[in-house]
Amino acid sequence: MITNKQKFSLIYFITNSFFLASGYSLIFKVSGKDTWLSMILGTLIGAFFIYLMNKYIFNKNSNNILTKLVTYSFHIFIIFINILVVRIFATSFFLTKTPGIVITLPFISLAFMCSKKGINTIVKMSELLLPISLFLITISMIAVLKDGSINSFLPLLTVPKRKIFISSLYYGIFTAIPHLMLYNINIDEKIHIKSYIYSSLISIFIGIIIISTLGPYLIKVFRFPEYMVLKQIKLFNFIEKIENLIGLVWFFDLFMSSSVCFYNLNKVINKNFIIAIIIASIVYFVEFVSKNYEYANYIYKHLPILLFIIGSIFFIIFYRNKKSS
Repeated sequence: MITNKQKFSLIYFITNSFFLASGYSLIFKVSGKDTWLSMILGTLIGAFFIYLMNKYIFNKNSNNILTKLVTYSFHIFIIFINILVVRIFATSFFLTKTPGIVITLPFISLAFMCSKKGINTIVKMSELLLPISLFLITISMIAVLKDGSINSFLPLLTVPKRKIFISSLYYGIFTAIPHLMLYNINIDEKIHIKSYIYSSLISIFIGIIIISTLGPYLIKVFRFPEYMVLKQIKLFNFIEKIENLIGLVWFFDLFMSSSVCFYNLNKVINKNFIIAIIIASIVYFVEFVSKNYEYANYIYKHLPILLFIIGSIFFIIFYRNKKSS
C-alpha cells in the first residue's frame, strides 16, 4: 500500500527530474528575468497535461506490441537523458578527471537494482530522500538570499509575450511529461494534481532565487545556473565550498526518475539479459554523445520538442488502445 506521503514524494522527484542542465537553463534563455511569470503559467499548463493523463490513459495497461514498443521507447529515452545529464554534470564539476563510464555505469546499475525491488521500495526511498532534498534546498536558498536583488526583476514584463508563452510551454513540458512514467501507479487525480502544483511551487521558488541572485544577464550565460548560484553560499563567514554537497539534490531527482523507468521496463520486458543490453546501449550512446559536443548541444536545445513528441506519441497510443478496448 502506497501512502499519500509516498506518492507526493515520488511526484516531487518526477516533476523536477528535467531541470538540471536543461529546464532552468533553456527557460532562462527564452524569457530571461520574466521567467517567474512563465513558470507560473507553465504550472497551469502542466496541471492541464496531468489532468488529461489521469483522465484518459492512466491505469490502462495493454499487452499489444505497439504499446509495448512505445513504452520501451519512452522510458529508454528518459533514462538516456537522465544518464547523459549525470555524465555531463558530474564530469564538469565533481569528478573532472574521472572517465565518464566510471560515473554512469554505477549510477544506472544502482537505479536498475532499486527498480528490481519493486515500487514499494522506490516510493519508500523517495519518502526518505524528500526531507533531505527539501532541507538542503531551503538552507541553500536562504543562504544566497543576501546576494539577491529585487532590481534583477525590474522593469517587469519587458520580454515579448510570445517568448513568455514559449517558455511557459517548455516549463509545462519539462515538469508534466515525465509524469507519463506513472501511468500504471494508482494515484488519485486530485492528489496527483495538487502534489504536482506543490512540487512546481518549489521549482518556482528556486527559479526566483536564481534570477534575483545571478541577475538577468548571467542566468542566460550559465549552462547550470541552479548550480552556479550555489557557489555564492558562505555560511557563518567561514563555511565555504559546500555547493557540491547541496548539488546532490539533483542526483536524487535523476535517480528516482531512472528507477521508476526501469521499474516500468521490468514489468513490460521481465528479462534481465534484454535490460542488460539496454543498459549497455544507453551507456555507450551517453559516452558517444557527451564526447561529441554538437550532438549533446542539439539534444539540449531541442529537448522540450523531443520530449513533447515522444510524450504525445505515448499518450495517443495508450488513448487509442483504451478507445478500442
